[in-house]
Amino acid sequence: MIRARGIDVSLGARPVLAGVDLRVDHGELVGVLGANGAGKSTLLRALAGLIAPDRGLVELGGRPLASIPPAERARAIGYLPQDRIVHWPLTARAVVALGRTTRPALYSGATDADRAAIEAALERMDVTKLADRPVTELSGGERARVLLARALAGSPRFLIADEPTAGLDPAHQLGLFAALTSLARDGTGIVLALHDLALAA
Repeated sequence: MIRARGIDVSLGARPVLAGVDLRVDHGELVGVLGANGAGKSTLLRALAGLIAPDRGLVELGGRPLASIPPAERARAIGYLPQDRIVHWPLTARAVVALGRTTRPALYSGATDADRAAIEAALERMDVTKLADRPVTELSGGERARVLLARALAGSPRFLIADEPTAGLDPAHQLGLFAALTSLARDGTGIVLALHDLALAA
């Protein structure tokens, strides 16, 4: 499980989270809902280990997240930020392959398992047909799906996604939630920040 125990987080001098508790187990799909500025992104960044709480504790599998080496943490937790910027004109397949760089074997060349995971992630996010196009030429919604495929390519035990439906048309929003539901059924713990109450329902 991934768990927050009474965490407080401030950004600069501004308190954002106070005394937040949250537990997400394998196979759970949890939506974090709230208005703009409510602290959803801050909570997700704390769960991913990208910011440290001022008080309280985030745990992964019962271990303090801060004590887990970064590479091990990256293998366990896939993260999709709200920001979808990609600076280089890599192909979509190359971007998705970056999700496997947490696997030591990739440094000595991609294995059959790596290639299979990359293709499966492309297919799950319905971006196989975009695989050979530069991500800088994709629409915002297409890029979002490629970046989510990158997070999935590493086969994380937990997926944390900040507004994953932003920029997606209604058909791809529904397709994304079908894919995430399937992932949860397969045992992945998922935490999403959302604005859309209908999608959350």
